[in-house]
Amino acid sequence: LARRNVCYVSLDFRKDLERSMGSFKDAADIRLKYVLPNFHDVLKGYIISAEDESKDLSNVQLVNFCSERFVVPELYFHPSDIGLNQAGISEVVEQSVSACPEEVQHLLRKNIVVSGGNSLTRNLIPRMSQDL
Repeated sequence: LARRNVCYVSLDFRKDLERSMGSFKDAADIRLKYVLPNFHDVLKGYIISAEDESKDLSNVQLVNFCSERFVVPELYFHPSDIGLNQAGISEVVEQSVSACPEEVQHLLRKNIVVSGGNSLTRNLIPRMSQDL
């Protein structure tokens, strides 16, 4: 569930990547801390708020996230980044639409339905719209 709470699809991958490598202040909206569930005290993971950072966190397991938040979902669009020789999701949709008769392609592009667990990733649909 950390992926659902933490990850998002970047609408400008290079810009976000540059910001994440910059100063702490530049990447303040990208960086976050996530408490992992231990199924004893913490049953569900959660993002640490600014107020919670001042509390004693010695009894929880923390994961720090920065560029991982948007680099991992970028693989939906560029699987070749990790050596997978296959098209990304936007490219597959475009290939599928292009394989249909030309007179219906515009209708298909206007009526794309995205479903499944990964469709809940923040900014997935705006990014697909941007790419198509």
